[in-house]
Amino acid sequence: MPRISDDIQNCTIYVYESQQDACTGNQAGGTGFLVEALSPKGILPHYYVITNKHVIEKATNKGEPIFVRLTCIEISSERRMTYKAKVMMLPASRWLRADSDDLAVCPIELSMSKYVFKVIPTKLFLTETVLGLKDIGVGDEVFMVGRFINHEGIQRNLPSARFGCIAQMPYEPVRIGPQEQQDSFLVECKSIAGYSGSPVFVWLRPGDKRRRETRDPEEFVRENGPWLLGVEWGFVPHYDYGYKVSDLETPISTKWMVHCNTGMSGVIPAWKLQALLDTKELARKRLQCDEEEEQRRLLRSLPRLT
Repeated sequence: MPRISDDIQNCTIYVYESQQDACTGNQAGGTGFLVEALSPKGILPHYYVITNKHVIEKATNKGEPIFVRLTCIEISSERRMTYKAKVMMLPASRWLRADSDDLAVCPIELSMSKYVFKVIPTKLFLTETVLGLKDIGVGDEVFMVGRFINHEGIQRNLPSARFGCIAQMPYEPVRIGPQEQQDSFLVECKSIAGYSGSPVFVWLRPGDKRRRETRDPEEFVRENGPWLLGVEWGFVPHYDYGYKVSDLETPISTKWMVHCNTGMSGVIPAWKLQALLDTKELARKRLQCDEEEEQRRLLRSLPRLT
């Protein structure tokens, strides 16, 4: 696996249910990341926070806001640049949750002069067409960038990367609860609490026959990745029952069970996220903003009367 671009690391943010948790770096909440979508006019970039529905559901069901933590740049009088964690509040009313997928999205306004951030453009989302054309499948390498809650950074966000490969294609839904199922890739990329909502990427490694070499950086990424494979929702659990729970050789109870991490993560396909971003509500708002900006630019271009 080659070095991961700082751009990808800086697309990741941290998600919390309270301002105090965000300020203190409490081991609660999950991960989110920033994406960019365009209207058909393509005039303005429109930024969104992406995470899992279950990460924000408890707070937003009560009408409470969600807090996200980004990295802010501060420049001193001596022209020294320092990094500082910055917390932003996103009202519950601004979040849009998918009906049948563990996905949530919220529009966000960010200034590149104040924050260290990058966005994943939707043109780098893995589509079912690219999946077929590039024959992406079991064994292809993936990596995930998210919040390692045991060492997440205090003065600034320090996302951690985990690595693995596609273990199973999303042919059948994966059970994620008593009555819930989720279309998912399974990836051999061990997850723990805190990584929910992390972006997962797939790419074609050097020497792969499907890889196309080109000097154009944008074309290179389009042809070889990394593409956004999807959004991590957690690990697939396994339950070991009572005979595994023992004091030396004596079982404590045959009715007890232990919740184990299988080391297999579930990843919601990127085309599911694309469908959420393309809902009428969000698409209409993007187009409206672009039309208003188009009018403003037209008015500025008109000659002024003296």
